[in-house]
Amino acid sequence: MRLWSQGQTLPNPAIGGRLRVGHWLRAALAVAVGCAVYGLATLFHVTVLRSTASVLGALLELLGQENEVRDHLVTGSGVRFLVVAECTAVVPLAILIGGIAATPASLRQRLLAILAGTLALFAWNQLRLVSLWYVERLAPEHFDFVHVALWQPAMVVAVVALWIVWLGRMGIPTLR
Repeated sequence: MRLWSQGQTLPNPAIGGRLRVGHWLRAALAVAVGCAVYGLATLFHVTVLRSTASVLGALLELLGQENEVRDHLVTGSGVRFLVVAECTAVVPLAILIGGIAATPASLRQRLLAILAGTLALFAWNQLRLVSLWYVERLAPEHFDFVHVALWQPAMVVAVVALWIVWLGRMGIPTLR
C-alpha cells in the first residue's frame, strides 16, 4: 500500500487534471473538526440548552418582557418557549468551524476566527430567538413561517457569510 505525501498529486480524470493531496487532507480535517465540535456539544447538551434559554430569558428581561426560565423552558406573556437542540447555534457553529479548519492559516488565526465566529453566531441566534418570541406572542399564526422560511435560511446565510468574510481576511479569493 502506497501512502501519499502532502506535495504529491492524485489523478482526477473527472476534471481532466490532478488534485493535490493537501486539498483532500484539509477537507478531511474540516469534516473531522466539525464532527468533533458537534460531538462535544452533545456531551454538554443540557448545559447548552439551559445556557441558551437563560440568555434568552435575560435578553427578554432587558426588553421589558417578564419571563421565567426553568431548565430549558422559557415562559411569560402567554408564551411557552421550549429551547431544543435545533434552537442553539451548535450545528451552524460546527459547520463554520469545519470551514475555518479547512482554510490554510496559522493556528492562532484559526482560533481567533473560531472565537469571533462563535460570538457572532451565538449573538445572531439570540436575535433569532428573541424575534421568534415576539412573533409567538404577537402573531402566533405566523410563527411557523418566520421560524422555518425566514430564520432557518438566515442561519445558513450567516454561516456562509462569516466564512466568506474569513476567506477574505485570509486573502483567499472568493467567487465574485
